[in-house]
Amino acid sequence: MIYVDVSRNGPRVSRRKRQIISTPEIHIATDGSVSGNPGPGGYAAIIADANSKELITLRGRDLETTSNRMELQAIIAGLEWIET
Repeated sequence: MIYVDVSRNGPRVSRRKRQIISTPEIHIATDGSVSGNPGPGGYAAIIADANSKELITLRGRDLETTSNRMELQAIIAGLEWIET
């Protein structure tokens, strides 16, 4: 699992468990995986408010992809949702 911490100091990537993207209003937890590498894979991003109430779960898949691509696609999906 890869986590991105978005703060006033700019984005920071970490592999520590339970760290999530956070702003004063929302939190985003992401994950992506692949069966084989390359192979079929998927990702998910869970977006919650400041009180940890889940707002939406975003998910996707690809029949031929890599682990890195799915990890990053989860982050992209979460950040794109914020922009809308």
